[in-house]
Amino acid sequence: MTAIDAELESWSDLSSDGSWPTLLLGNGASMNIWPAFGYDSLFEKATLSVSARHIFGPVGTNFETALEYIQHARVVLQALRKPVDAVGALYDEIRDSLFNVVNDAHMEWGLLSDECATVVADALKFHSAVFTTNYDLLIYWSLMSGDRQHLQGTTDLFSGQDELRFNPGLFARTTFYYLHGAIHLWQDDDGVNGKWASREGRSLRQIASQYRPDSQIRPLFVSEGTSEEKLRTIRRSPYLSHCLNALTADAGDIVVFGHSLSIQDKHIRDALRVGHTAGRRIAFSVRPGGEAAVQRRKAELYDQFRGLQPRFFDATTHPLGNPALAVDAPTADF
Repeated sequence: MTAIDAELESWSDLSSDGSWPTLLLGNGASMNIWPAFGYDSLFEKATLSVSARHIFGPVGTNFETALEYIQHARVVLQALRKPVDAVGALYDEIRDSLFNVVNDAHMEWGLLSDECATVVADALKFHSAVFTTNYDLLIYWSLMSGDRQHLQGTTDLFSGQDELRFNPGLFARTTFYYLHGAIHLWQDDDGVNGKWASREGRSLRQIASQYRPDSQIRPLFVSEGTSEEKLRTIRRSPYLSHCLNALTADAGDIVVFGHSLSIQDKHIRDALRVGHTAGRRIAFSVRPGGEAAVQRRKAELYDQFRGLQPRFFDATTHPLGNPALAVDAPTADF
């Protein structure tokens, strides 16, 4: 059995040790730039009923765990043959509130400097496949910065003239996959998936206003409380199914940055394990926070990925984990 210590490699040493074609991003990457994406901040800004806020009592400010609790309550009530309408309405309220508050809490476009955007874009384009469960626009904005020069050699699998639609046939040096959708992606009643873009004459932060009660277009946004529920939503979307299938089939050495890989994302963990082949390397970012915390996190990941011999590096040594990326941090020499 591998001894679990508190040692963390540096990203510079890890990245020089061969190529890492695949990247999986979690909310830690976005929070490093804009801390308001953290659950504590989102919960504080969210518009929730008294009943909805009471759900968060035992779970803190974690929206996904709150939704999981409600889903469990629904199962119990159904087993007892009790009405579940109120529970369903509460579930919908919290799920929809998460989408709205991500929009409301999103940083303004002008706050991401060209310098920071270049650091982010270069770090992303170091990989040939970038998977993310983040809902925000920071990847998109980093690529658009500087007269969109960073967009060259990339694709997010959406194309078109009047409307941007999912096109799985696109190819580029770096491909981006939004595993759980994002605030700029949409779906309609016919199963079509598309993307809002700034060239359509609207602010990307104002896209929530596009979803009217009489519209067939809805956000492509996976926020269910359990992995099983998320997987069902993913399988109803051609785009999301394509993204998850791509992650499952990916056999490249992979870096996992800023992702908790919690039980609510078991489908992501399963995809990583299925995609594992003999000799494939997997590296996890870990934030230094004392020996006990580091050892605990490494133990969790060893348990989740038994047999894969993962490697661990200090998140703050990675370009995406650089504290100077925070928009309220002093300007730094990158």
